[in-house]
Amino acid sequence: MKPTGHGAGRLAGGNLMASETAAEPGFGAASGPGRPVPEPGGVEAFLRRHFSRITTGDRLIPELDGLRFLAIGTVLVCHTAIYLWLNRLGRAPDLGRGPIEAGMMQGRRGVQLFFAISGFILGLPFLRARAPGGKPVRIGAYFLRRLTRLEPPYVLCMVATFALAVLLRRQMAPPYGLGNLAASLAYAHGLIFRDSPRFNFVTWSLEIEVQFYLLMPLLACVYDLRPTARRALMLAAIVAAAAASTRMHGAGLGPWYTATLLDHIGYFLAGLLVADLFLTDWGQDPGLTGPGTWSSSPAGPCCWPGSRTASRSAWARRSWWG
Repeated sequence: MKPTGHGAGRLAGGNLMASETAAEPGFGAASGPGRPVPEPGGVEAFLRRHFSRITTGDRLIPELDGLRFLAIGTVLVCHTAIYLWLNRLGRAPDLGRGPIEAGMMQGRRGVQLFFAISGFILGLPFLRARAPGGKPVRIGAYFLRRLTRLEPPYVLCMVATFALAVLLRRQMAPPYGLGNLAASLAYAHGLIFRDSPRFNFVTWSLEIEVQFYLLMPLLACVYDLRPTARRALMLAAIVAAAAASTRMHGAGLGPWYTATLLDHIGYFLAGLLVADLFLTDWGQDPGLTGPGTWSSSPAGPCCWPGSRTASRSAWARRSWWG
């Protein structure tokens, strides 16, 4: 890999490390500066050899896989709690009934972490495109990739679970029927019925993701601003989104509002903001990316914040506002 200097690439007053490889332009792979990292040994070598996923590029942000692991794990804990409490106690877990129930139900925060990860990953190619010599994002190819990655397994899963629900004759009383399946296949069940599909209720979050995918090319225009302006704007939008969500739920509009991107946009914007910081400033840290790093293990993100704090503190005072 060619060495990349600290002055490589300027974007709107901030340092932007240009992409060096054509890795997956939006889903977990990223290129950037970095020195070769020795291959791990022992347990990490075993995990990497048997559980590493195949990617389209030779550079990864391994912390993202660890964060996905945490997000999946916390959501699984939450769903397990709901299942056990409903089947054993006849009620859903309650945040006010003690630390165990409250802690397990907080696992739903994993969905919000997924939203932030999506914002980060999809923000990278749009930000790289704004670097001198950066490769423009072809909008048609962008939407085609989103479609081909998501649609085949999604359609198969929804049709299969719907058919299984019909065969078992469960939860299929009106109004849950073919109309609900059609709305789900159009990623609009929540918007139309103000509820998650009973035959596969967890897919509500995919409907939110699709709304974000559609708006991402427009949201990426924020990267055309200088670092000071775009970061201030994203921070203000995150705060405004949180305030609006609180107000809308307090006004009794929660069932409809939850089905819209507006209720979750703050998490995606947080990902876009971190993508900005990652490429314009953090990308200069040669140890941040690259295969073979300890942070690609599931436990990586648990230790990552502490290991980065010292190196980031001086940068934060120096570079946050460009």
